[in-house]
Amino acid sequence: AKMIDIKNIRKNFIFGVILLLLLRQLSIAPSQFTTDNGNAGYTYPSQNGHHPSPPPTSSSSSSLTSSSLTSSSTTIATSASTTSSTASSTSAATKFVVWMLPFPPKDKPQIYENETLLCGYSNACKDHQHYLNINLRELSEETFFQNYVRDHIYHKVRHMDEFPLHIQAIAMAALLHKKKAGSCVRMLGDTEEYCDYQLFNEYDPYDESNNFNTTKYPLRSVVQLIEEKRFEMSNGHNSSSSIVEDITSSSDKFAFCGQDTRDFDFMQTGQFNSGEDIQSFAGALWLPFVNEIKFKSFANFTGYFIANSYMGDESFETDEQEFENMNKVQMLSIYSRKNSTEGMLPYIKQYSETMEPFGSRSSVTNQILRDMKIRSYFSACLTLTLDLEGGTLGSKYRSFNKHVFNEILKPDCAQTTAESLPERNKIVVVDVQDRSVIPESIMNSPDTIHLTANIPGHYPNHTTRVGRHSYSYKLLSIYARQAKVIITSRIHVGLPATGLGVPVIFVHGQNDRLPGGKQKVGRVEGLLDIFHEVKSTDATNFNWTFGNLTETIPLSDGVHKADRYRASFWHRLKKTHYYADTARLFGIIPFQRIGRNKVRPGIQDTFHFVLALSDLTWQTQRAIEHVFFHHPNSKIIVHSNDIYQSDLEVFVESGYDLSVQEYDAKALRSHNAKSVGDVVEGDDVLDVGVDDDIIFLVLQNYGGVYVSKSTLVAKEISKDVEEGMVVDTNGRPAMAIFNKDS
Repeated sequence: AKMIDIKNIRKNFIFGVILLLLLRQLSIAPSQFTTDNGNAGYTYPSQNGHHPSPPPTSSSSSSLTSSSLTSSSTTIATSASTTSSTASSTSAATKFVVWMLPFPPKDKPQIYENETLLCGYSNACKDHQHYLNINLRELSEETFFQNYVRDHIYHKVRHMDEFPLHIQAIAMAALLHKKKAGSCVRMLGDTEEYCDYQLFNEYDPYDESNNFNTTKYPLRSVVQLIEEKRFEMSNGHNSSSSIVEDITSSSDKFAFCGQDTRDFDFMQTGQFNSGEDIQSFAGALWLPFVNEIKFKSFANFTGYFIANSYMGDESFETDEQEFENMNKVQMLSIYSRKNSTEGMLPYIKQYSETMEPFGSRSSVTNQILRDMKIRSYFSACLTLTLDLEGGTLGSKYRSFNKHVFNEILKPDCAQTTAESLPERNKIVVVDVQDRSVIPESIMNSPDTIHLTANIPGHYPNHTTRVGRHSYSYKLLSIYARQAKVIITSRIHVGLPATGLGVPVIFVHGQNDRLPGGKQKVGRVEGLLDIFHEVKSTDATNFNWTFGNLTETIPLSDGVHKADRYRASFWHRLKKTHYYADTARLFGIIPFQRIGRNKVRPGIQDTFHFVLALSDLTWQTQRAIEHVFFHHPNSKIIVHSNDIYQSDLEVFVESGYDLSVQEYDAKALRSHNAKSVGDVVEGDDVLDVGVDDDIIFLVLQNYGGVYVSKSTLVAKEISKDVEEGMVVDTNGRPAMAIFNKDS
């Protein structure tokens, strides 16, 4: 790079803390770009780059949130350009037609001119020209159903393929709760309207019997269909289809990796690790609902499948169907050893060549695959994406390891008191390999909760799907609602807790022993640096540096890496429309970054790119990624007149602060007397392009750091760096730093 003298800046100006790498010198191909080995990876860019189509002047859908529902019906209608003119002009009662199922109805039911169609899934309403998408998380806030929506992962396991029917009723109830009197809702395809929230008063989707009838389900047409189906079955007309399949035009199915039930003898040993179910919840997070739980196997399943799992020495059982169904499978967040990898080599080789690279939960698995010439990357663990409010537990049991035996209280239960809704002020200790490491004052404190990840043999209904998953849900609820810090030696305690924003102290065992076995087999390799770690310095001493934990414990510096792993998961999962729509429906996206409040002082916090539509290649995306890698809490402003916010939405959806702003070149130039020539002096002359002066005018208006599309930031940039500029070998600005109004 060639240094340019700047007026009032020393001629020997040096960017001492910056290493600039021009992309033409980059040896890593985009298909090899991952989040491991220190690379700045948020996305998995395609070979050809990507530019989504710009937003049309009239789109097929828009979003509806609770904020828009507090306005008049006219505002609701005009918030989306697609809503009919009749709806936007009428002052009559608002009429909503709701469809929350992920598939279209069997026929194309009619929507009348004075009605607004609301959909949870774009695929389900693709036959209708005008509709709004719902953010059900926002819509259901401050209703009885809020916790059901926030903790949908648990209720998907409880209700399986009946879950979307509950979401249908909840959306309709939430609309009536939010809207003024006179509003009415109906289910798409149903003629019956509901205009009074009181009609949903007795509806209880939390009912522990998990029986559809006992929930007092409010939609009479659905209840009638179920009763007719049961009557037919009682008369010998057996049917393998669900009610969802009966009323929709799709037979798509969804599964996650896990275990449906376990035999009594095995569970009585108390050795079943709830980590298996925690991983199952991470898969359920992204699914519209669940038809089946697959036990580490693809065999005889042709639906959509998220295959995040601990394989050990087991292999996926694959047949011809699985090869044909490959486009519906996400092989990511998988730990396997050499034997299991070799056992499924034909499948994963074809998968990685035709679909996606293999996502390895362990860096050891990643290396095994690379040695076999399999396209792979270190994905970390999908449990980092877990997102829930947590259930409120009773307080009957408080003794050692007994907290999870407390019942889950309903949101309006009389027992839901201030006492049962504690602040995050508890120290939670879960399966620490060497408990002597922890000071006695912590272990014996009344503010310490002791838990175990292994499900006890005397836990109620522990051999059933719902009973077993309730144990794991209660663990997560304690982490989410009560824990100010968690001490553990289990990764599937630490990982979901980190995803929930709870600081984790991970205690290593002596001789590399962990509760699940020896660490040296590679189960946890690459995952631990997102935690605070306590390691033994010799046979008897550990580096415990946290005192008695009376003060607030900050998150570890590694949470920024966890945020990048989460962003990488999203970039991959959003390619499947079912998963993308589920994420938006339940408010998973945009992510709340774990490290959003862990701000490092003294480094640059505002960056600028000046781009045109033609600049949006994978190289440009990589340049943006590298800024966020080293400055995760910075703000990036992309100045452009033909790029839309949606073109770079993956960064915003991942929780990063990026905005696209138009600029008026003529106004900028007339407002600012200086030009490029005014800031350059000496014998060196800048070879400016036609719009290069915009760079300096932008910096004059905003201050901060300009980065070109061909520049990678490879270190943190201090705020102490003096103003100046670096140019590339063509004489074009590669990077510039100026204060506002300088």
